[in-house]
Amino acid sequence: MSTSSPPRPSSLPDPLFTPFMLGELRLRNRLMISAHEPNYAIEGIPGERYIRYHEERSRGGLGLTMTAGSAIVSRDSPAAFGNLHLYSDDVVKPLSELVERCHAQGAAVMIQLTHLGRRSRWDQGDWLPLVSASGIRERAHRAFPKVFEEWDGKRIVQDYCAAAERVRAAGFDGIELEGYGHFLDSFWSPASNERADEHGISAVGSASSSEDHCLGNRLRFTKSLITALRETLGSSFILGIRMSIDERGRSLTSRRSNDGSPASTSDLPYGMESGFDEQTGLAIARELCGVEAEPRLDFLNVICGRVDTDANLSHVIPSAGMRAAPHLDFAGMVRAELKVPILHAGRVATISDARHAINEGKVDIIGMTRAHLADPHIARKTLAGLEDDIRPCVGASYCLDRLYLGQDAICIHNPASGREGYVPHDHELSELAQRDKKKGARRRKVIIVGAGPCGLESARVSLEKGHETIVFEAAEQAGGQVRLLAQGRKRELSGIVDWRLQQIEKLKGSITYNRYAERQDILAEGADIVVIATGGVPQKPRITYGEDLAETGWEVLGGALPKFSSGEHMRIMVYDDNGAQAGVQLTETLAQAATESFSSNGDSFCEILYVTPERELAPDIGGMTHAEVARVFCENDVKVEINSRLVGLERRGNRLRVELGSDYALEKRRFVEVDRIFVEHATSPNCELYDDLKDLSSNLGALDHKAFISDKAQELCSNEDGEFQLFRIGDALAARNVHAAIYDALRLCKNF
Repeated sequence: MSTSSPPRPSSLPDPLFTPFMLGELRLRNRLMISAHEPNYAIEGIPGERYIRYHEERSRGGLGLTMTAGSAIVSRDSPAAFGNLHLYSDDVVKPLSELVERCHAQGAAVMIQLTHLGRRSRWDQGDWLPLVSASGIRERAHRAFPKVFEEWDGKRIVQDYCAAAERVRAAGFDGIELEGYGHFLDSFWSPASNERADEHGISAVGSASSSEDHCLGNRLRFTKSLITALRETLGSSFILGIRMSIDERGRSLTSRRSNDGSPASTSDLPYGMESGFDEQTGLAIARELCGVEAEPRLDFLNVICGRVDTDANLSHVIPSAGMRAAPHLDFAGMVRAELKVPILHAGRVATISDARHAINEGKVDIIGMTRAHLADPHIARKTLAGLEDDIRPCVGASYCLDRLYLGQDAICIHNPASGREGYVPHDHELSELAQRDKKKGARRRKVIIVGAGPCGLESARVSLEKGHETIVFEAAEQAGGQVRLLAQGRKRELSGIVDWRLQQIEKLKGSITYNRYAERQDILAEGADIVVIATGGVPQKPRITYGEDLAETGWEVLGGALPKFSSGEHMRIMVYDDNGAQAGVQLTETLAQAATESFSSNGDSFCEILYVTPERELAPDIGGMTHAEVARVFCENDVKVEINSRLVGLERRGNRLRVELGSDYALEKRRFVEVDRIFVEHATSPNCELYDDLKDLSSNLGALDHKAFISDKAQELCSNEDGEFQLFRIGDALAARNVHAAIYDALRLCKNF
């Protein structure tokens, strides 16, 4: 798919910003954020943080904000992602405020309702059994559901209608039903429905199990629900559904037969062949859209694929290294087949992709959900001719990974998202600068040492505040560890660095490269504030003996790959005692290089071993990232060993003898011979310059934590003879991650 729109004469309106009538609802433009749950609610009730999050994106200019992903309607649908509790009257008042505040910014507001069915866990909430069309387990959440009975249907319909009443009372513009991977579509799919009754794949007494058989049976519950909701809400209230039109993932495959369908089920992601195909999906959509007195929906929000495993979900919601907007052409096919407004969201990360989607008639409304987490002001910036200022979504999936680890969703490089109450977005920094100028605040000289993401953010924010800013970087280019990680399929991560470099240039800032700053360099500049953002250096895990024989992976990630010779049999071990992104990315890099080097020579091979003392593979990376890591590991035959700790190393001729043990059986030891071993144990702070400067600073390097976290300036003074304030942030302080480093920089420097 080409994502570049043809040149548009300046006299023509931007198709993204043409209004659209959805039923009787007028949307100011075609941009939306799809329903998603950022896990900001408190016990299912949206608070100020939740409201501000949606209000900010409405202020940023989008046409439609879709809240909740999804709001649950029944108590036997326990929250899986911090879902809103639409079965409680307590949600009405805060949701009313959310709607009012978003409307005041010009955006329409809808909410997604669901019964999660089997897509949750039973051992939380009220400890009720989950319910689904059949008792088939959903692998992602690992629960075996109770089989649906007729009395379940009556109460669930009542719960939906009661929730819809609350939605209407709160003033929402519409409702979206959730129809993929949850309760409703558990009846539609042969992957989750093995019934032989009036709700089943085959009718009672029928020998047929064809997926085209008894479609009416499979839609019986959904149709009864839509009918009941129409009776509750009336015919003019906006009601739609987000659903998969093809569970087999037509747009996920590259090989096609003559009719455009996958060449065979072997081309499909594992397990997807049991779902329904696009013809059945289109038939379901036609039935639900309805005619005249039949069940009727006002829109379809189209996806492709299934979400019952991490691997399947990663194709529905692709991450860095996967195709951009992979389902957009598929959505266009659906729009051509069905005469109903089509919405779609699926890794549409750039404004050019969104414009292409509307301009080419692929969809009527386009979702840029993760992109608006990275930058809530996409529409405002575009209309102002500032497209280049849009902070890019880099596809890191840090937001989603945190959700699947039970944490709140935050952007890897926009720490203001989800913290709108106390952390400024880009445009607000300029507003703060104007406020300070009116108050007569003096312009200060800020020296920043290090041009990794932490140093670059420090420079950007200091420049936005109007301060004279000097940046020293020891390397020949900016980026630090991000440049190391932005390799191969993760190259989009370079956007974290490139966007900041662009902003610094726009603000007339500059960086001095190849300059290893020392104490005298800082003193010569006469700074008011010095920020040490020198990052960390790779450290090795403590072992009993032979530590000097182990190598760190920075050189490999930087491009210094081992030399693989023809006819050679090699074994390389990666020992990951950190469990984050760096260790698995190092393994990927080695494995792919080995595969490429040896693929043409059958007499050669390189075995890659990934060993970790953790109880699982890289526990800090989250489910979305894990899916692609697991794929690469499998494709390149990486051997994974958990619960094994590196004890020691010794040289044996040209090879290394590795001693491995276990935390769970201390007396158990074994030995493996390898050619090389790379270890990953995060970083230790590079703080030599900080230590050299502490005694010259007015604060002796101290950080006032209370001021740091409460939007106040740093005013500690424990050395009246100090020449400047000194601060150490990011990995120069302690090994954490990219988000922590950028967040440190923003909340420190915004108060200079």
